[in-house]
Amino acid sequence: MAADEKSGTQGFPEGVMGVTALTSVVRNTASGNAHFTRQVVAVAIRFLEEVDGTCLSPGMFAAVTDYADPAVPPEVSPRDAVATAVYTNSVPELRTDGSGRPGRYVIVEIDPNAQAARTLTIGVRCPLHRIPARVRIDGDVLGVDGRVLAPRSDAPLPMTEPARHLDTGRFVPLVLTNDDGNPVYVHYALPVGYRADGAYPMVVHLTGQGQQYMDASNSVNFPVDDPYAPDNNFGANLVSDGIAAHFSNHSEPTVVVSVQVRGDQDIPYATKYVYPGFDGPRDIAMVIEHFLAEFAVDADRVYAVGNSGGGMLLSTTIFRRPDLVAAYLLVNGPIVFGDNEAELDSYIRTYADSRIAVWMCRGRSDRGPDSAELPARMLRESYRDQGLPEAETDSLVRCSIYEDEEFHRLGSRNYHGATTVLFSSHYEDVARWLFAWRKYRRPTADAAAARDLTAAS
Repeated sequence: MAADEKSGTQGFPEGVMGVTALTSVVRNTASGNAHFTRQVVAVAIRFLEEVDGTCLSPGMFAAVTDYADPAVPPEVSPRDAVATAVYTNSVPELRTDGSGRPGRYVIVEIDPNAQAARTLTIGVRCPLHRIPARVRIDGDVLGVDGRVLAPRSDAPLPMTEPARHLDTGRFVPLVLTNDDGNPVYVHYALPVGYRADGAYPMVVHLTGQGQQYMDASNSVNFPVDDPYAPDNNFGANLVSDGIAAHFSNHSEPTVVVSVQVRGDQDIPYATKYVYPGFDGPRDIAMVIEHFLAEFAVDADRVYAVGNSGGGMLLSTTIFRRPDLVAAYLLVNGPIVFGDNEAELDSYIRTYADSRIAVWMCRGRSDRGPDSAELPARMLRESYRDQGLPEAETDSLVRCSIYEDEEFHRLGSRNYHGATTVLFSSHYEDVARWLFAWRKYRRPTADAAAARDLTAAS
């Protein structure tokens, strides 16, 4: 074997071929105000040959952060994120049970809540040279034949390959630009076998407060003008409620778009739809129009799915642009914030005039006002005033209130987490209802006359 084949990178110990950071979005509660950030949660070290997993232990490895916690004096700020699990694998991925399988990769898992690990924040677009993690090998690594495959490293080893984001699955990151020149963060997944000449239904998803896009002022690791800081929690929208992933696996091939609009941890969606340079509902409409123009989407089958605060943003989007969607699934949230009956009435009239099919789901003991039953009653009254048959009204307006016992059976007492109940017990019914709708098109006077003439003949 040639000498240059024994090491993948100059300066690395013989036998070490490369290092990859593995990231995931984690819920960070260190500040006392929980939010989601993307962190390096493990490091995958690739060796020249298969590794003897029985020789490995967490004490042999440590992830080293390049940043100190500014809240802690430098002399006491730890730079090592101690490994919590170490095992072999044939691919650079985690094993859910922490057990190894034969392979050339050593996976070094890190406790995401450790002080040093909290500084391993990363954006999905972070370039290789900016990944804030290195790995140190503090002991000899053996091959399956018992000989030393790689000696301990004299210094921490940098990443040699782009980070792998474990929680985005088939979702592709996309950054669009709104009318003010500011970024709007999106992840999308195309169905397996996607064809540019097809016509697929599309689900547009927004999740709740705390998972929206956070800017550099929310990051302790980067200066405000750092171009890679703004997306440090890019992707939190995918993992917090599971909605996007469920619909990306729907039985009918579907385009799924999850939007992560501008947010602030201390300013709820509900009270600030418009942030300087950003208008959530306007930006969401822009995203929908982008996918209608650039992808093989059936414009008559666009479905909005909102959770909590994300639902309120979608509610306003639909109120402003009812022409964009056919049906709306709202979970854990009201259509409008608070008890503004005049605002709610105007939303209801717009939804009813456009025949937007609506299904609202919430827990009986969820916090907040009557966010489902009242809008459902108002919608039904609007359709009765229009003279719609009761059966058609029953299809257009659905309301599910999950009792506490349904949460308890699933081991949950989070009554603001109706998605847990919905996807475990009711998903097939809800999805069948949602995907059955097509955009309502009000008959023109000529079309109505032709229909009456046909009926008379």
